[in-house]
Amino acid sequence: MPRVAVGALVRDGRVLLCHRVPGKAHSPDRWDFPGGHLEEGESFGEALARELEEEVGVVVEPPTRSCDFEVRRGAGDAAGLVLRGWILTDWTGTPRLVDGEEHDDLAWCAAADLPGLALSHAEYVPMLRRVLAPDAHHRRPVTGHAGSADPAFGSHSGDASRVHR
Repeated sequence: MPRVAVGALVRDGRVLLCHRVPGKAHSPDRWDFPGGHLEEGESFGEALARELEEEVGVVVEPPTRSCDFEVRRGAGDAAGLVLRGWILTDWTGTPRLVDGEEHDDLAWCAAADLPGLALSHAEYVPMLRRVLAPDAHHRRPVTGHAGSADPAFGSHSGDASRVHR
């Protein structure tokens, strides 16, 4: 059963989403969080830290707390899925496309952007609405790597803000 770790990077009321290239076997041409499959012997937290650095060039400490959300499909089925995600508000580095084979675009998306996006998992929508709500800073857990304030991401308004290589 595939096991996947993802990170919802949140900054200034927006979440970073990655657009999967159309030719991918899993969720092609869909928006998803950066992350990926666990390697042999890896914990979910270790996979999350590795995948975020490989895919979007940011560094986080592997989380030691429970995940913030989970998607399960086909429990007990070898082709099923266990996806665990963490909401991250602190990291080191500026998110960017690192490898064009996995994703072809990045965007900082607000709750208002969600209805127009083809997301990899419908289960993301209610979680994102909650996390991106104006008063979410009172409910959102904080995790990641300390001391990574990044002035490159100020307040945004309007359409999803694109990030390019």
